[in-house]
Amino acid sequence: MDFNRLKLLLIENGEPQYRFSQIVSEVCSGKIDSFEQLFTIPQILRNKLSSSISLISLTKHTVNISSTKKAYKALLKLKDGNLIETVLLNPTPNLWSVCLSCQAGCAMGCAFCATGQQGLKRNLTSEEICDQILFWKQYINQNKLKIRISNVVYMGMGEPLLNQENVFESIRWLIDENLYVLGQRHISVSTCGIIPGIEAFTKQNWQVNLAISLHASNDKLRTQLMPIAKQYSLSQLLDCIKTYLVKTNRQIFIEYIMLYKVNDMDSCALELGNLCKQNFSNLMHLVHVNLIPYNSTGGEFVSSDAKQMGRFSSILNQFHINSTIRQSLGQDIFGACGQLKGKIVKDLNQF
Repeated sequence: MDFNRLKLLLIENGEPQYRFSQIVSEVCSGKIDSFEQLFTIPQILRNKLSSSISLISLTKHTVNISSTKKAYKALLKLKDGNLIETVLLNPTPNLWSVCLSCQAGCAMGCAFCATGQQGLKRNLTSEEICDQILFWKQYINQNKLKIRISNVVYMGMGEPLLNQENVFESIRWLIDENLYVLGQRHISVSTCGIIPGIEAFTKQNWQVNLAISLHASNDKLRTQLMPIAKQYSLSQLLDCIKTYLVKTNRQIFIEYIMLYKVNDMDSCALELGNLCKQNFSNLMHLVHVNLIPYNSTGGEFVSSDAKQMGRFSSILNQFHINSTIRQSLGQDIFGACGQLKGKIVKDLNQF
């Protein structure tokens, strides 16, 4: 729902101020899928809303459910016909996260990511971003699932900091006490390293988590994996990260995808450890590295095995760098990290 448009509509119709919170509390709960179900407001207003504003800006194409029931992936259709994907994940007991897309496609072209192979179609509006959460809330209620969404991650299709205006507004909607009422520390934004965007994010003074997709410990390899590295060098990016740490005193997450015999060797771990030590020194306690198993996208890469990921983590530990080997969820429905395409995939468990 476009909350700005709703506010304007209510003002134009002379509605009392409390009407906005009365409506959005019901909408954001996901318990209604039509304004006709809003029995707490007059019928004439229900009719006006139905004819003037969309309760949700996207429609379900398919939902795929993983064999473990710990990942649900939805293919959603936007009003202009573009398709996007969003994922509902259960990484730990009683914790469910929604992975949001912020663009239809992606212009970054990272070698290991399926989304980047599609190219960029357009930015999503703040309404389309937040409506992915609304979709999952409606889906949970309609299917009577015992799921409560506790976290939101901007790690789906697209680069969040190249859609800065809409992503920032969507975050403001998520943390608004009258709307989605989500705690700031329960939101994470991941970027491939858009320096002006990181600087703008820093100025917001949020408690929202920031994750940087690094994926390599030197410019040569990073440029091969991530074309954006041609625009922003590793030294520039690390300087920007240091500024973020100093100004916010907030932990930052370094994302590092583990590619067999590409960036997973002991030498890479040592190089990454030294890089962090040289750049962050007394700020090292604020740096956490997420080691991410590569999820196949049909390309040339293969994931590192568990033994090498553990070894890589141990080497980082020698530099007093905290690290986690991320659990991979949703591979069987192509809903894991780097696998989102926004395309119709046949022969899956679809609903």
